[in-house]
Amino acid sequence: MKSRVWSLILLAAATAAGVASASGPMAYDARFWFDHSPGPTTAEIVAGDLGILDLDQDPKLLIVAYRHLTELGVGPASQPKLLAAFEVPFETPWSESGQQRWIAERRRLPGASERTWIVTDRAFERTEGTYTWKEYRPNCLASAFETAAQTLAERIASHGLESPAVQEWVAGQDQVFALCEEGETPPPELDETWPEWLRRDREYQIAAAHFYAFHHEEARRRFAAIGRDTSSPWSGLARYLVARTAMRAGDREGAKLAIAEVLADASLTELHPAARRLETLVAIRSQPALRRQELETLLLAPSFVDADPRELGQALTDFEWLATGRVDGAGLPVGDLDTWLTVMIGSSPVNEVPAELAPAPPAAPLAIGFYRKKRTLPWLVAALVTAQGGEAELPELLAAAAAVPDDSPAAVTVGFHRARLLLTRATPEADGDARELLDGLLRRPGLAPAVGNRLKFLRAGLAPTLDEFLRFSLVTPVEMGFDDGGSQLWPEEPAVPPPLVLTDEAIAHLNRSVPTRELARLAGVSELLPAEWRQRIGLAAWVGAILEKDAAVAAGLVPVLRPVVPPALAADLEAWLGAASGERDFLAHWTILRWPGLSPRIADDVGRRTPLDEMDSLRENGWCEKGGLYGPTELVPVRFLSAAVQQAAASDEPWPDLKATALEIGPRVITYAEAHGDDPRVPEALHRLVRFTRVGCAWGDEVGVVSKRAFDLLHRRYPRSEWAAKTPYWFKG
Repeated sequence: MKSRVWSLILLAAATAAGVASASGPMAYDARFWFDHSPGPTTAEIVAGDLGILDLDQDPKLLIVAYRHLTELGVGPASQPKLLAAFEVPFETPWSESGQQRWIAERRRLPGASERTWIVTDRAFERTEGTYTWKEYRPNCLASAFETAAQTLAERIASHGLESPAVQEWVAGQDQVFALCEEGETPPPELDETWPEWLRRDREYQIAAAHFYAFHHEEARRRFAAIGRDTSSPWSGLARYLVARTAMRAGDREGAKLAIAEVLADASLTELHPAARRLETLVAIRSQPALRRQELETLLLAPSFVDADPRELGQALTDFEWLATGRVDGAGLPVGDLDTWLTVMIGSSPVNEVPAELAPAPPAAPLAIGFYRKKRTLPWLVAALVTAQGGEAELPELLAAAAAVPDDSPAAVTVGFHRARLLLTRATPEADGDARELLDGLLRRPGLAPAVGNRLKFLRAGLAPTLDEFLRFSLVTPVEMGFDDGGSQLWPEEPAVPPPLVLTDEAIAHLNRSVPTRELARLAGVSELLPAEWRQRIGLAAWVGAILEKDAAVAAGLVPVLRPVVPPALAADLEAWLGAASGERDFLAHWTILRWPGLSPRIADDVGRRTPLDEMDSLRENGWCEKGGLYGPTELVPVRFLSAAVQQAAASDEPWPDLKATALEIGPRVITYAEAHGDDPRVPEALHRLVRFTRVGCAWGDEVGVVSKRAFDLLHRRYPRSEWAAKTPYWFKG
């Protein structure tokens, strides 16, 4: 659920005398709920506020939700530990990473060559048929850099920054880390002219180098030899690395033996947590199906949430990977949680479930089949979540949903999906029940903002009038920022208080389904919309009325807009209203050029971020062909509009060919300028028109023609004016 304001990356290099071009897109978004999340914070979910459970949400959160949906729950005393398991960082911030610590420690040496980044993935060539490509595998982990940084600090403290031995140690370590990415050559052996401590360290560096070069047998042999040398400071760590090397080489039995030796040695207590994690990995790789079953038993044990947060977090992660099919040979789901989770994340093998769990009847959705067998709350939730509205079992599901008590952890989820399914019936009775249900849910205290927004989104579609539709479509974003083109949003610091925003679905209906006269009415309803939205809707209506040549609507908007627009814009609108008929059209066009934020299109949710009177350098100026409303589109069905109106709005038919600012306004301004050369506003109007051809949202040969005509007229008639000096180029578009 997001919408975007499109803009363009600046590019204004002259390609010939008096000519320039511009192009390239980015996006700024508002989001009203989070992808893959039920809505509340992790702490709230751990405490039992489950929000709205749905398909394809975070598997770890779904596991917690399952405990709450059963009698297991998570007791108040256990919640801090479970929450701590989620707060264990999956990845250390770059500024605090082991690699940064190593680079900072290394930089202390006099004359050290500069390092800012070390590639940690190693490339391997793969070939299928005639096609060959590189595959990158993680090689050097953060712990290696942390160990190197700590060791270097100790060696400097013992032997000094100027020590040749310390310099040689760093040279050897540089060669080790160079093998993270590529290469085969470890650092050289050292003879007895070097200190013994350095020779011991070099033995370890050489073994590590072979490890990173994927010389598994040589690395294991060297680590084993170091492990047997109890006088080496690396003896204990080397014994653990024997296990890691064996695991990397695919020798799981060898890894098991080495891990068992480490865990049996009380002197290696510091390595036991790492050894146990490696032991878990060996178990997952060796017997993934068995480990999958063991983990479900652990996760559903009444006291398991009291485990060490790191171990609990690891168990959640391991189970997620097994259940989501990211481990080869993990097998089919075997337990109730496992099966429920695979259904909820959308990865269940519908035709391959065990016979005793097969749905009945076969044609029913998998989750409905499980619910009818088990009659449990988790499976009722799954059945409601997966139902689409056409199932024969729908009356049974709706009746079961209505019986869920208000204090159930599933109450909001069940209510939301019950309302969603009632909407599919599209009858007055079902709509009335859905409205009553959603209104009750929206009155619940303490709703997470994202949950409230999802409930309002459904409720808006049921609104019988435009005004009620807008009342429920005006919501507070949970996040605003730049979209990277995928699912990631790079948020900005939240505004205080956060803005109220109309959803992009609401704006789509305003742009496509609502006549200009009705938009003008909305702009004057102060009790319905805040001032910002009355301004945005009112200005769009004013420009639309100008383009439609509906002077009465445009004139009626001036007193409505006066208190909600900047004073200078209010003055321009008043000047247009009071102008004689001969210059009224020019003043309308002049106002649109002076205020580049004006458009007949209401911008998607976050709107134009540049002030109305400034030319946005990323092309969010004026409007594009057909006011940004070109082409058929999918519109969310709403009740306040007839089916015929919605069908027409979704097509291309009702929209006149509203060309972009430069093409719609430009020729009229030029015509006026040619006939009224003594008007002192003309030079500025021509300058602004040329600028619109540079950073307006349309481009092409037609725009270039307009730009050249305005440029030539400005420089021919007003060559010494300040506006000509400000217009050194015209633009191809």
